[in-house]
Amino acid sequence: MTVALIVTRPDSEKWQWFTVPVALEEGYERYWLPATAAVWLPLFQTGCPVEAKDFPAVTRELLTLRG
Repeated sequence: MTVALIVTRPDSEKWQWFTVPVALEEGYERYWLPATAAVWLPLFQTGCPVEAKDFPAVTRELLTLRG
């Protein structure tokens, strides 16, 4: 299985949604989750909606993985 972002665009007639693969399930559990004191990342495994106002917090979590 893979962990992926599903981006929805309700305001667009051409692209209602698209997916962005993020990681394989095993790599996500083994490397991503332990690498950060995350709030959002554990929710992504089972799925959760993220509104535009939450993007800065999600982005900060993802950037901690780069370090």
